[in-house]
Amino acid sequence: MASVIWTSVFCLLCVEVVLCLFSMLPLPHTVWRSISKVLRTSAVESALTFIVRFLVVGLAIGVFDSVQSIQGLQEQISVTDPNDLYSAMNLSSRKQRIFRAERNLYLAGFCFALIFIIRRLFQLAATNADLVDEIKVASAGAPPSSANQLSSSDPPISRTDSAPTNTTDQE
Repeated sequence: MASVIWTSVFCLLCVEVVLCLFSMLPLPHTVWRSISKVLRTSAVESALTFIVRFLVVGLAIGVFDSVQSIQGLQEQISVTDPNDLYSAMNLSSRKQRIFRAERNLYLAGFCFALIFIIRRLFQLAATNADLVDEIKVASAGAPPSSANQLSSSDPPISRTDSAPTNTTDQE
């Protein structure tokens, strides 16, 4: 049963990596706008919130279970007698179980981190799509000369050719 759970965690990690790579693609503005509109509908947003909460709780339990397994197996290894033949054979099996528990910890930890990264990437993409829409609306209603000033908020810098002089201490 544990193998099926950790295989599904690995599959979740693969899906998250694909989603993360997808969110980094330079897609056109219209695609991001349509994605953000779909994700912001109340039914989709509530379903995604439930799924993410379920995954976070499940992964937190997986991390806790892996840490407990690692600590228990390390305690068993520390109390074994190195001169006992059965104990030496059992030591190899325990080290394999520690390796698997550490691997499961890394899988769950990376899945846990990628959930938050993907969530933030899609939030930033949606915000970017909204800002681009606002700029298009503002530039459509304004004269053409002020549309260029919307993209830069700094006033133009005037440059003078004369060197600054210190007028306080001239004798």
